[in-house]
Amino acid sequence: MGNTIYRVDRQIFMQVKKRITLFLLLITASLGVFSPSVSASETQVEANPELELATPVLYSAAYQVGESVYILWRGKWYPGRILAFDGGVYYITYDGYDSSWDEWVEPARLSR
Repeated sequence: MGNTIYRVDRQIFMQVKKRITLFLLLITASLGVFSPSVSASETQVEANPELELATPVLYSAAYQVGESVYILWRGKWYPGRILAFDGGVYYITYDGYDSSWDEWVEPARLSR
């Protein structure tokens, strides 16, 4: 049951995070604070000429599933591997540690 609650809480968190990021992107772009540069591969565009804005894909994976990486944990770097990617965060496993240490981490905690 504990894992189910964690998954639901994480899903809600990721949905809210995506919506806030999109909202901030749209607001800052409309105010002219910055001009976002989004490549064609990072944009989902529907074939509807009435749409003024395309929906940007907010996250692209910098690391690949299965890739070996270093993970920052409490000020030290530990070797590990990427198990999954979802909404800008990575599910990782630490080399030599059991699966109870697997966790979702932000890209800032990863290095090659």
